[in-house]
Amino acid sequence: MPVETRSVVFSADDLKTALADFIRYAGQRLPPHAPITVSLLSEDPVRARLTVGDELWEFAAEEIEQACVDYCLHHQIALPLHGVKSVAAQNDVVVLMVQIRPRPALVPDIGYAPPWNGEDIKGWHEL
Repeated sequence: MPVETRSVVFSADDLKTALADFIRYAGQRLPPHAPITVSLLSEDPVRARLTVGDELWEFAAEEIEQACVDYCLHHQIALPLHGVKSVAAQNDVVVLMVQIRPRPALVPDIGYAPPWNGEDIKGWHEL
């Protein structure tokens, strides 16, 4: 079965905003007017560090994924609700990937289309 994959690429500035917002949404305060930098610590698994003034926060892949999803929601970037989400790091950017698998058919695939003579087919839903 084919799988659709959507990718949302986060530059360093986008990731910095997403992670800073993630900290704020968690109820923590960031120092006002402090310089903010972000760096990727590893690519597999993805880990990042956000530096705000003298304070450091480190993020695991799951937290980066949630921060990226929250960023998309707040910036009205459409994401499939039931897609399988993951993050990867490539060349100093973070990519949020969403895999969408087709839903199962309502009627089982019987491998052929039964002949139809124009009449209502009784019991078609029992195939």
